[in-house]
Amino acid sequence: MRNNAAFAQPWPTVAITLLDVNGKRLAMRRLRPYEYLGDRAEQQQGLAPGATTALVFEVDDPGQRAVTFSLDFE
Repeated sequence: MRNNAAFAQPWPTVAITLLDVNGKRLAMRRLRPYEYLGDRAEQQQGLAPGATTALVFEVDDPGQRAVTFSLDFE
């Protein structure tokens, strides 16, 4: 994730959705910043201008029906 703005941006809620071959949602989870950032000060400061960061999420395999996913920032 990269902040291309000239100002700090608040950390987004990240929505992860697993879909079947027909695009039907099988599972979805919304992760708020406090769930994926460990540092409370970092949460309050937001993502600095020009900063880049990697987000890593572990997802339980829902089986063979899940063939695609979407990742959205809210």
